[in-house]
Amino acid sequence: YLRLAEETERMEGAQSLSAAVNHYVALLYLAEGQLDEARATAQHALRLRQTIEDKEGMAYGMALLMAVAKRQHDEDTAIAVGTERLELLISMKDDVGQMEALADLAHCQATIGEFGAARDLFERSLELAKALESLSGQLVARWGLADLAEIEQDYETAMLVLSDSLHEFIAANAAAPAPLRQRIHDLTELRNQPASESGDA
Repeated sequence: YLRLAEETERMEGAQSLSAAVNHYVALLYLAEGQLDEARATAQHALRLRQTIEDKEGMAYGMALLMAVAKRQHDEDTAIAVGTERLELLISMKDDVGQMEALADLAHCQATIGEFGAARDLFERSLELAKALESLSGQLVARWGLADLAEIEQDYETAMLVLSDSLHEFIAANAAAPAPLRQRIHDLTELRNQPASESGDA
């Protein structure tokens, strides 16, 4: 694939193909944990897509570059690239992409302790997920909001947020993911634990 990437670089009018090959090579590097190589290759693929103004490709490229930066614990770059990606998706009127980009950005903000910003982004993602009737999008956003509530030891809110997600699956006659049910169960036990301990006393 590296040889193919090099060959497409020399082909006239093959920027789109070259960008796609470089993007794939970056994914392979990422899977193998070769993060510096993945980052350099992803950046090159993104530059090629910017040259030909391939907006959809740019959005995918930014998502990949953001993923690499997060693996490198470079949250500043991840947030900068993620913000640029979100702005691009807004200009493209890509609601599904915006929903995902908002959640990705929220995770990054939470990682650096910006919990207020993270909560705002998760809530925006949730609103889009509701409008799109995306159960998976709602689960991702609510899962993140529950994480933030747990960080603040607000287990009641965390359980309510996740219960809302469970109710959405039930209303849609869809099977709720086992991790969701397990987490609600664990939170219920955690919430009841102090009461039982005080009762034992």
